[in-house]
Amino acid sequence: MKKWAADMLLVFKNLSMQKKMIYAFSIPVIIICIMINLVCYHIISRNYEERLRYSVNQSCEQAGAFVLNYIENMYYTSALISNNNKVEDVLSSSDFGAERELDEQYREFWKLNDIFQAIALSNPSFRIGLYVPDSLIYSSNNYYFYPESSLKSRKDYKELMKKVAKEKAYFSLIDETVPSNPSRLETNVALFKAINILDEQGKEKAYICKVEIPVTDLEKILQKSKNTQSGLAYILDAGGNLLVSSDENSIKEMYDAGVLPDSKVKSWSEWKAGGTDYYVVWQTVDESSWQMFSMIPVSKFHQQISFIWLIILIIIVVISIAVIIISFLLSRYYVGRLAKLNHKMKTLKSGDLNVGFPMQPELPGDEIDEIFVNFNYMTEEVRRLMREHYKLGKNVMSAELKALQAQINPHFLYNTLDLINWGAMDYGAQQIAEIAQNLGQFYRLSLNHGKNAILIENELKHVEAYVKIENVHFDGAIRLKIEVSEEIRSKACLSIILQPFVENAILHGIAKHPEIKECNIKISAVKEAQELIFHIEDDGYGMEEEQVAQILDNSSSNGYNGYGVKNINFRIKLCYGDKYGISYDSIPGTGTTVHIRIPLMEYEELEEILK
Repeated sequence: MKKWAADMLLVFKNLSMQKKMIYAFSIPVIIICIMINLVCYHIISRNYEERLRYSVNQSCEQAGAFVLNYIENMYYTSALISNNNKVEDVLSSSDFGAERELDEQYREFWKLNDIFQAIALSNPSFRIGLYVPDSLIYSSNNYYFYPESSLKSRKDYKELMKKVAKEKAYFSLIDETVPSNPSRLETNVALFKAINILDEQGKEKAYICKVEIPVTDLEKILQKSKNTQSGLAYILDAGGNLLVSSDENSIKEMYDAGVLPDSKVKSWSEWKAGGTDYYVVWQTVDESSWQMFSMIPVSKFHQQISFIWLIILIIIVVISIAVIIISFLLSRYYVGRLAKLNHKMKTLKSGDLNVGFPMQPELPGDEIDEIFVNFNYMTEEVRRLMREHYKLGKNVMSAELKALQAQINPHFLYNTLDLINWGAMDYGAQQIAEIAQNLGQFYRLSLNHGKNAILIENELKHVEAYVKIENVHFDGAIRLKIEVSEEIRSKACLSIILQPFVENAILHGIAKHPEIKECNIKISAVKEAQELIFHIEDDGYGMEEEQVAQILDNSSSNGYNGYGVKNINFRIKLCYGDKYGISYDSIPGTGTTVHIRIPLMEYEELEEILK
């Protein structure tokens, strides 16, 4: 045994990697699949059989309840007849059944007929009747009244009278003419009951009343109680006589042959009748001692379970084939990737640092993918750092140039603008004086003594100065509205982060579109926890979604003094972090709203960060 195991291990060791993966994956999966399916079959078949038995029992109980309801209503209807005082008055009369004048018998007939008609109308499912002496002229009515001689002619008359004498009901089959078609007979199940009367001389007499129901009504109940089309159902009375059946011909043959099961058989025991094996389920119907039987063919009962077993086998075969195919494809895929990895490693070994693997980094992968991704990430990081280093160098040079420009004697510029202002005032040129004054304030706040931090109050004044200058050019068509609380105005922000967006609103609105006669711009600010959000709204032409999506990538300088949107966003993120910056809401034809999110800071806090 050990030698055989060692030989098998050696054979497995010498197999190719692809075959090893196929065997290692498919064989355990197929074995587990077979075991799971066998367990599932056992559980499903057992549960199905239990549910089927439960369904059969429920159907039988429900059918029994319907039959019992009919029986109880028959008892109730017979009680309405036997306990009726008017009926008792008529039957207890000493003249009842004696020879009398016809008109007296007719009055008696109509009196009884009205009573029976009222009872029949309240119970339309049943047919009722009373056996009266043959001497009465209406004894041959055969609608509500029947001659006693027809009762005495029954084969079971003695048994009937013996049963009703004990104040019990007697059930039996009876053939009656159909009221709507007297030429046709129908078979009914009849309940016979005695009406015991003391006549005026104190002598006890008994008259028999009956309540009938068509056999077809009970047959419908039995048909619905069958769980399979080939199943059988029937009812026996207390004496073992066949009353009703779902299949009259076949069940009658079995009954006559004496092969039908009786109450001695246990429920769910097997019974062979007519060459077919059946499961027998039966119950006693209360109030009548009837026994209702249901016979389900064993083959039909287990047919669905056999079908489940066939499905399980098909599932096992299909899964086994699928597992083998998938094992083959996966093994070929992974072995192929390992071969590619080996080739790339050899290329890397030769000194080619540009080697890489084509990947989709947004998709998760396995360990081999992780190796590929990490390798690509490291090489890409080196290239990115080199690009960032180059870009950072350019930005530093640009910043140094801006700082140098800011130091080119700003006092000379201020003094010159003041000189122009005073000269214009001397000559009465008030508009020129205002322009020079606003321009001086604009540049004084722009340069901000070379500092990047500024009070929000001064940043808003910077915007106001710019709008005043532009309103000279556009004849006062620009309307600026500022809604910023005094508390927020005392806080600090980076310089020149609002004016470029106001400039964009003017340049891309009223400046580019002469048909626009008025430009409305609103600047507001709100606090959210420890954050501050500026909203700059205009009523210009707005932008399409594609423009909004690309605007932060736009490298052009659309703002004042070269400050483009990208530069402002970059400065905010560089100072405060990636969670802060600029966002847009724009609807074409309606306008644009710029949102600038920064932390809420005092001037000293911002100065400390910028050091």
